[in-house]
Amino acid sequence: DGVNDVFEVKVWGLKDARMRIWDRWGLLVFDNGGDMTKFWDGTYQGKPAPEDAYTYVIEGKLPPHDKPYRRTGTVTLMR
Repeated sequence: DGVNDVFEVKVWGLKDARMRIWDRWGLLVFDNGGDMTKFWDGTYQGKPAPEDAYTYVIEGKLPPHDKPYRRTGTVTLMR
């Protein structure tokens, strides 16, 4: 339906921003490779990931002094 089809995080001003997502067993299911225009669409290796809770980590540097930035949380995948 075009609503909530991707998990995206908007980050303004964060340098070297990277978002990674793991399943409950520690398998890395998504890594944007530092490109914050790439969003997770709920798939893993091209196939729909199972409904579950996933852990995300967002890391980068905050200007002007490149202070390390790290936020973690969970996202629940529902279809």
